[in-house]
Amino acid sequence: MNCREAALAYAQAGIRVIPVSRGTKSPARIGGAWQHRATTDPDQIAYWWDRWPDAGVGIVPGQSGLLVVDIDHAERGVPAWLQKHLDSTVFRCSDTLDPTHGHYFFALRDGQRFGNSWGAIKMPKAGNIGDIKSESGFVVAAPTEHARPEGRYSPVGGHVAYLPEAIAEKLSAAPGSAVIPSDSDRAKAAEVFLATYAKAKDADALEAITASFETAAGGRHASMFDCLCWAAREAKAGCFPAKDAVDELKALWCKAIGGESRDGDADEFDRMVRDAIAAADADGTPEQLWERAHRDLWPSPNSPVKVADRILARANEGDDETRKPVVYWRKQWMRFDGVCYRPLDDEEIRRYLYQLLDGAAFYMKGDKRVPWNPNKSRIDGVIDALKAKARINVKTMPSWLDAEAVPGMDSTRAPGADVVIACGNGLLSVGDRTLLPHTARYFNTLALEFDYSPNPKTAHRWLRFLTEIFGTDAEAINSIAALQEWFGYLLSGRTDLQKMLMLIGPPRSGKGTIDKIITCLIGADNHMGMTAREFTSPFGMAALKTKSLAVFSDERMAANGKQFVEQAIQIIGEDEVSVAEKYKGTVSMRLPTRLMLMSNEVPSLPDASRAIIKRLIVLEIKNSFFQKEDIALLEDLKKELPGILLWALDGLDRLSKNQKFTEVDSGLLGMLDEGSSPISQFVDEKCVLSPEASASKDRLYEAWRAWCQDNGHTPGSKVSLSKKLRAAFGDQIDTDARVGGRGEQVRSYGGIRLRRPDGSPMALIGGTGIRLRGDTEAEDR
Repeated sequence: MNCREAALAYAQAGIRVIPVSRGTKSPARIGGAWQHRATTDPDQIAYWWDRWPDAGVGIVPGQSGLLVVDIDHAERGVPAWLQKHLDSTVFRCSDTLDPTHGHYFFALRDGQRFGNSWGAIKMPKAGNIGDIKSESGFVVAAPTEHARPEGRYSPVGGHVAYLPEAIAEKLSAAPGSAVIPSDSDRAKAAEVFLATYAKAKDADALEAITASFETAAGGRHASMFDCLCWAAREAKAGCFPAKDAVDELKALWCKAIGGESRDGDADEFDRMVRDAIAAADADGTPEQLWERAHRDLWPSPNSPVKVADRILARANEGDDETRKPVVYWRKQWMRFDGVCYRPLDDEEIRRYLYQLLDGAAFYMKGDKRVPWNPNKSRIDGVIDALKAKARINVKTMPSWLDAEAVPGMDSTRAPGADVVIACGNGLLSVGDRTLLPHTARYFNTLALEFDYSPNPKTAHRWLRFLTEIFGTDAEAINSIAALQEWFGYLLSGRTDLQKMLMLIGPPRSGKGTIDKIITCLIGADNHMGMTAREFTSPFGMAALKTKSLAVFSDERMAANGKQFVEQAIQIIGEDEVSVAEKYKGTVSMRLPTRLMLMSNEVPSLPDASRAIIKRLIVLEIKNSFFQKEDIALLEDLKKELPGILLWALDGLDRLSKNQKFTEVDSGLLGMLDEGSSPISQFVDEKCVLSPEASASKDRLYEAWRAWCQDNGHTPGSKVSLSKKLRAAFGDQIDTDARVGGRGEQVRSYGGIRLRRPDGSPMALIGGTGIRLRGDTEAEDR
């Protein structure tokens, strides 16, 4: 069924229709007072679609005894009482990507007339959820082509319920009826219009309009009407005299049809003029139309900075809730998508600029309008200017932007919202758990893919899962508490506690399930699974620029373990790190990334200083479900995400209060300590630290080499032993001491001595050193 047939079918059902321009939601094609010209007359409908065969179908609800609730933002939280009533009637989806986006149809009782406002129905704090369409409103109907690629108007079918009293009593009454102008009134209005708008501030603009007229039979009527509407708008804007435009277009029309009229319809062209002028007169002020007419008129390619300013101004159009600014941060393009900032690559920016400037024009000397004609050189110039103009001076993310960071941005920070979490239905203020509207002022890439609910169902299956894998003893209770705090820590965007989580457990013990639930909470775009090799590669850290969490799965640390530990300590410790990105150079920045490591066995983290051990939260999972897996577990847990979110927020509250994670008494930490710093373990077992002690370098190295052989470590050289001691103990050990009199000095370590073979400290002799009894080679002091 095409739109013409659909319009006649709607009319036969008693629904008044109007034609709308193809691929738009504009009813202005038939001129002013369109809402009162909607009809069920098949002859009028046939006439309209003869004139505009490609027109879509618009329904005017109020005159058809209907009221439509148009839901655009269900994610902001439709009131539960309202949703209950909406579910009782016909729903027509209008978005292929969002099944909650669309129209709910209600029938009106005799005498009911309503305007197009929500009246006393309160909107959620996250913002407006949509519109009411009744008197003076219209909705586009199937099978009309949607204005957006992802849009779709599905047919209306089923029982249309009467408007519930609970909704009707809160809506606003309709205003008084408008007067429909007569044909003579429209003719007089057209004469006044042609005489009034006679300026010529951009006369060349008419050339593009006349050139767009399609003379081929079958579509020239619709094409000429479109040209007249375009010309009337730009004439009202002051581009050129309205009468000159009508005269030129009439000459083209007469040439195309071979005379003054066709089919005996002498009024055809003048009727189009009257309708076009009525549409333009209702389409905005001269100032608004001038801005609209010149959206594709740009500064010269020779002024790339001015072009960049125009692009950024366009991106910043709208209020605080609707603007979608583009920013350049740490050599990364980002754009606000209405919920959070999303990274853009260079090719996306380049493609956007080509599309934006492809149909643009600029003025050359002598006020000659010429095509902008984007090419690589011109686009490169604009991109360089954009990088300078869009760069934001923000050190960390998440953070609140202000006018200093982004021109035009409101500098007022949302009250009580220093720590917020972006949810599907708004920004959740962690402190008081209230929802704030999404705003481009909050610079953040992490957004939950579901709505926040203050009273979700308790996540019973999740809590049972945790006790199944950890157990119920004291250590298990503390492990679950620490994991709960870690979940909240990830959601908050905080890095200030400088910790890394390590999950150790056998295969099929639930580590992967925990990681998948974290991914569901923070979003896949904010989660990065990687290997130690990837992490320590030349460009490894570039992948983490906008990532909230990096997860290393089953890493045991091989040859690159030392570099892994060094880089991990830098990131965990909130240090500025050098991030090298292929073809982009290097930038110094503080990464927003938290680190998590999962392994079947205790990994080796080589770190003589033991700094990494102090950063770890180590949780041990002892139970395995090998060959006892619950294949439905993950889907069951996903259903509890709102409850898991609340569980994580409770953990964050406890973490914020205590300012530290719950301590877990696990023997794994000792094993990690031993594996991370063999030199520290050697000193603990074989040596004594004392300011008065000393040991010859040869003797201590021989003891170290023997210990390494017994414990499966590589001793390295004598020089490397000095480096290890310095890293682990700092100034406690003098790695360049001299012991003995003149001519008999022995290269030694100061502040350390070996224990006796029985493990007891060797005694000092005369306060100057020690000598092993029966060992004539002993040089230890």
